[in-house]
Amino acid sequence: MFFSPSAECNLLLKDTSGSLDSGKLPAEYAGCRIGFPSRFEDNDGDDDGQRPGLVVQLTRLNIPCRADGGYLRFLDDSSSSESSVSGGSVDGGRGEQLREELGGRLHLLCGKLEELPKHERTFHFQTHRNTSVLVYNRPVFSFNFRLVDYCYNVTLSDRNSTVLLRPRRGLDCRFKVHLPYGNRISLRLVANQGNSSTVTAPIKHEQIDLSQEGEDGFRTPCYSGLRVEVYEEALKNRWNRCVDSFSASTRYTLLSSDNSLVIHVSKHALLAALDASANSSTLAVPSLLLEYSHVPVENVVAQCAFGWIASGQQFCVAPFENRPLSWLGAEGECNRRGGHLASIRSVADQKLVDQMLLKSPGYREGNAYWVGASDRVLEGDFRWTDNFPFTYSNWFPGWIQQGNYNRQPNDDGLSGQDCVEIRRQFQTPPGTSSSPQVSPSSASPLVDSYMWNDRDCDTRNYFICERVAVEEGLEQTWHADCNKTIQLTMDRPKMTIWSPGFPRSYPDNVNCLTMITAPPGYRIVLDFEELVLESEPLCAYDYLQIVEPPANLSSPYTKPARSHGPLFQTRNPRHSTNRGIRRRKSNATPSKIDVSDRLISTFANKSPNLILQPNDPSYDLTKPPPDLGSGRVPRKVCGDWSSKLKLLRHVTHGPLLALRFVSDYSNHFGGYKAKVAMENDIKKHSLEQE
Repeated sequence: MFFSPSAECNLLLKDTSGSLDSGKLPAEYAGCRIGFPSRFEDNDGDDDGQRPGLVVQLTRLNIPCRADGGYLRFLDDSSSSESSVSGGSVDGGRGEQLREELGGRLHLLCGKLEELPKHERTFHFQTHRNTSVLVYNRPVFSFNFRLVDYCYNVTLSDRNSTVLLRPRRGLDCRFKVHLPYGNRISLRLVANQGNSSTVTAPIKHEQIDLSQEGEDGFRTPCYSGLRVEVYEEALKNRWNRCVDSFSASTRYTLLSSDNSLVIHVSKHALLAALDASANSSTLAVPSLLLEYSHVPVENVVAQCAFGWIASGQQFCVAPFENRPLSWLGAEGECNRRGGHLASIRSVADQKLVDQMLLKSPGYREGNAYWVGASDRVLEGDFRWTDNFPFTYSNWFPGWIQQGNYNRQPNDDGLSGQDCVEIRRQFQTPPGTSSSPQVSPSSASPLVDSYMWNDRDCDTRNYFICERVAVEEGLEQTWHADCNKTIQLTMDRPKMTIWSPGFPRSYPDNVNCLTMITAPPGYRIVLDFEELVLESEPLCAYDYLQIVEPPANLSSPYTKPARSHGPLFQTRNPRHSTNRGIRRRKSNATPSKIDVSDRLISTFANKSPNLILQPNDPSYDLTKPPPDLGSGRVPRKVCGDWSSKLKLLRHVTHGPLLALRFVSDYSNHFGGYKAKVAMENDIKKHSLEQE
């Protein structure tokens, strides 16, 4: 079974497969290091110089997780990182707790076998090189192990890849092409390309059809050849072929229906050995070339880069599952990629995130992900890092049948749980194994959606980033929102207006004017749906001016001919450090003054302004809005009005209204969105008299 190369407890397993339990270890040692074999028995049989992999499957585990308790620790000389292990979690999903209790040591395994989901009881060391397991403080365990081919259970997630198989001995390969959500797979399999026995024949072409079972059947032996199976895990049928040295050169193609596809290639070890010993010098070796490329799904990916999907028309989101980080570390990484931690602002956003994570190549039931919400500034006042209003939430309600046990958020202000993660797995009360909210297909406490949980910001999680979809299109978007006329008519009595770039944060150095006109005899009603600007006592930084022009300015506003664009700097409104200002150039004489210049110079700049701040103690939601006395006194608005939007309702005295939006070079917020509608002036006047 094994032998000890020295007086210390260093054991080396001799067989390429077998089992081991703690009762077979020498009792006089508190700890032992057990090495696994790194070569098959036929050392010359490794194809392409590839080392075999190693699979270890736990069959028994009973190790108390405490500071003075025992543990198993997997070690691999080829890599000290956790990326060398796939399949199960070497710490049973409790790595964070164990790192704290056991001094930060990695790859520790403790607990009971029953506490681990089935997929976390098997460990695959794909890059196996001198892999060993450290057994400390006499733990109780047993496991099975076996060497596997280098191509055993390989996941391919790059946008395209190529693999060539030409095995001389037995082989068992399983390739899972799993691309990010929003991509389909264009697969090409080429059999016996360039073989001496088929080199003169033209390559045939055949379409793979997964709607029918393969013509060869599943149990037909494939003597000395490669059996190739292709299937999608969601579909029942499998396509299969047998490729031997006499098979014609054929190219098989397939476009998958989803973002994952499995290709299983096997060669019978015994039959291959017999064939090789009899005719190794006369027969060509069958080969298979596997190629694939990604095909984006247009309505999911839109203009986003590979790995990102569209969130609305303006943002791209993507999960990052390679390296867990703290909340601040994750936000910094998203900043480096040109974005923020993602904000989930609606039911549609939540469903999109659920779909993206459930179909992610890195999906695991126990994964948790940072998003951009936190209440680090004021307990209970959650804010998004991208400054969008916090108007939607999906907190875990707790296990209903257990009195809403583990309901979120549950920070009492002293626990330091100030950052928001999303997860499917929530702790149940002791002794509880199921709940009506638990997914029926899993014994683990899983909910159907990724629900929200407040967590210590130093916890290391995976994370979701969000960034603007196409930087090149931002200038056109902002230009369309700046310096324009809205004409209300009988056919279009209502319209919606917004700040430049909305719902993104507004850019630097904006100076935009929106003119709104209605037919004679009508008034204009302005109702805000959102308004979040920088707060300053005199509204001197970022502000919105609401102005009623006089009758002699009733001609519709047209964009000045001398303007080469709106007065603001085009940039990513969230992270750019460029504070430059784009100045408009003039090729006209000073006598040509447009209506916007006259309005701004006469009323917006020289007239007194009524400053409106949401924190003004004179505001009372139970009282009507303050009477301005004269509709022509400009109102200057700034700050966060999310809870007092009704106070901003404005009804004009005539058919004209102008909104001037100004921002400076720093601090970017969500901006505003409002509805404008026309109202019959005569009818309104008669109602007021009654």
